[in-house]
Amino acid sequence: MKNRTTANSGYNKLRHYVQNCTINFHNFVLGHRKNSAPKLPQLLVAAGRCEQFIQTEIQNMTQNMKQNLNTAISGIQNEKNINGIFSNVLDIMINADWKGACHESCAALHILLNEFGISNVWLVGEAKVNEGFFDHSWIEIDSNVYDIAIFKPLKEILKNGPVINGIDIITNQPTTTQYGVKSGLPDHAMTEVFKSFTNLGEYLLGSPMHPTLGTWKMIDYVAQKLGKKLDISTLIKKYNSQYYTVV
Repeated sequence: MKNRTTANSGYNKLRHYVQNCTINFHNFVLGHRKNSAPKLPQLLVAAGRCEQFIQTEIQNMTQNMKQNLNTAISGIQNEKNINGIFSNVLDIMINADWKGACHESCAALHILLNEFGISNVWLVGEAKVNEGFFDHSWIEIDSNVYDIAIFKPLKEILKNGPVINGIDIITNQPTTTQYGVKSGLPDHAMTEVFKSFTNLGEYLLGSPMHPTLGTWKMIDYVAQKLGKKLDISTLIKKYNSQYYTVV
C-alpha cells in the first residue's frame, strides 16, 4: 500500500482537496453548524478553485506519467509507435474516465500494435494488487507487461499506476502488481460474458463508445493520429476469432 499511495504527491493533494470540497458542500446543503457553514458566494468561489486545482493536478499527473513512459521504453524496438499507441489510449482512458475496461482496452491495444507491425501477446488471467485478486487483461511485448487499465479499475482499492515495459509510470519503479497469479476463485460475471464472445470484431462493435462502430472508432482515431489509415470494415472481418491467451 505504501508504494502506491505515497508515490505521487500530486495525486494525494488532489484526493484530499476534493474531500475538503465535498465536506464544505455537505455542510452547506445540510445546514450543519449554521455559524460555520459557508455562504453561497464563498461556496461558489471554493468550488471554482477546487475545479481549477483538479484540472491542474490532472494535467501535471498526466504529463509526469508521459515523461516516465518515454523513459520506460527508451531505446527499445518500435519505441515511437509503442509510445504513440499507449499515450493516446491512456489519454482517452483518463479524459473519458474509462473504468473497468481492461478486456476492451487490451483488445484495442492488441489490434493497434498488430496493425503497426509490433509483435505482442494479449493475456487474460488474474492480477493482484496488495491483497486483492481480480480478473484482468494485459499486454506483453518481449515478455514485459504493458497495462494502462490498472489505472482505472472498477474498485479504487485495486488501482495502481499504469505499467509500461514493466515500469509503474507514476512511481517510475518496477510495478508492484502481480500478474498471472491464481486465487482459485471463479471468473467474475463480466469476464464470463467477455469470454463468451468468439468474434473479437463483433465484441468491439458492441461497445457503447460509439453508436455504430463501438471501440473500432477509437482504434481508427488513434491510428489516424499516428498517421496510419485503417480500413475498419476490413479489420472487423479480419479479427473474427479470439485473440487472447488465458493464463
